Amino acid sequence: MKNIAERDFSRVVLINTGVVFPAISLPDPQVAVEAREHLNRLTKPVGSLGRLELIGAQLSSIAGTVPPPIPTRVGLAVFAGDHGIVEEGVTNWPSEVTAQMVANFTQGGAAVSVLSALFDIELTVVDVGVSSDISEMSGVTHRKVRPGTANFLQASAMTLDEARAAVQVGLDIANEAVDRGAHLLATGEMGIGNTTSSAAIICALTGSPARNTVGRGTGIADTMHAHKVAVVASAVAALGSRVSDPWHVLTEVGGLEIAALVGYIVGGAARRVPVVLDGVITLAAALLA
Repeated sequence: MKNIAERDFSRVVLINTGVVFPAISLPDPQVAVEAREHLNRLTKPVGSLGRLELIGAQLSSIAGTVPPPIPTRVGLAVFAGDHGIVEEGVTNWPSEVTAQMVANFTQGGAAVSVLSALFDIELTVVDVGVSSDISEMSGVTHRKVRPGTANFLQASAMTLDEARAAVQVGLDIANEAVDRGAHLLATGEMGIGNTTSSAAIICALTGSPARNTVGRGTGIADTMHAHKVAVVASAVAALGSRVSDPWHVLTEVGGLEIAALVGYIVGGAARRVPVVLDGVITLAAALLA
């Protein structure tokens, strides 16, 4: 199987999955050339701004304009969901911590809350699959699809209809943010056990072995880490011949918050708004997207 970076996506055709995906225009390479030419005409040594120039050209190619829009208004969505795989002892923390952290986000106690307030970023905390009932919690956007996924060593993490619904939540949240004036979308997630799910997704879609992909999450010891590697390897092997089918991977080993991130990323791309990925869970969602 080709490495994900080597695959040719230029002829990808989206089949009918039950989700109405918006049309996505690829970043415009000609606009990127024009952006670099613009930067070279400025009163400075050529290339002296380093990666800023590369980012500027990338933002121009996404938006289709030179110079690119300045992303002064940012929408940050943190999607929360629980994972049944926690039953297998892959983390030091119980699922109840997910709801506790969601409350911390809304009360301003988490790092993401402090940074969002400091930089005037619109923070949206979305319950797409928290196992606890937090329907009365204020400051949360309530879009729960189901209360947590199943233990994916015992059953599919979710049904295809549930995966579709969670992806649609992300699409909706992205569109709502852009409609409110966001020039840039940032990603966030919360879900005890979601590094295990993300590792399984990454292994499935890239062909990387579990031993090279599974991390220590919140700092697990060697014995638990070895067990986590075995859990992920077993789950990926069970995917069989459909290991490269993103919908199959998502439903079998994914998470509800990961599915929502897929929709959120696709939604930003469709609106030609840059999306900032933060962390391995959002990178797994980006591979699926």
